[in-house]
Amino acid sequence: MTNYLFVYGTLRKNANSRAKWLLMNNSEYLGEGKIKAKLYRVSWYPAAVAFSEGDDENAVVIGDVFRLNTPDETLKRLDEYEDVPVLYERTIVKVRMNSGACLDAWVYFYKQSVKTLSEIKSGDFLNP
Repeated sequence: MTNYLFVYGTLRKNANSRAKWLLMNNSEYLGEGKIKAKLYRVSWYPAAVAFSEGDDENAVVIGDVFRLNTPDETLKRLDEYEDVPVLYERTIVKVRMNSGACLDAWVYFYKQSVKTLSEIKSGDFLNP
């Protein structure tokens, strides 16, 4: 397992949300990174989805990486916030940090259909 977490929406360091403080108070911010995925706007929050057959393999989602101080406790609380397993599922992905380093981190992927959602082509929820 891993004690790293990649976040791309309301939990990001510069997001305008109260929810991010759960993460900020229980982890160490490591910097920005990106994953190979697609990003959509659901409402006031985004949805990242893993690639499926035929998707643009160059698409990336930009986000923040944290090292969790108490992974089990923090992930349990974040699972509740992310409505796992109904809206999101937590899985491990490869993250390329802006420094060039790669690491394995947890990420929350959206489980619902994205057919009616608009894609955030920039891959960055905070700078669409």
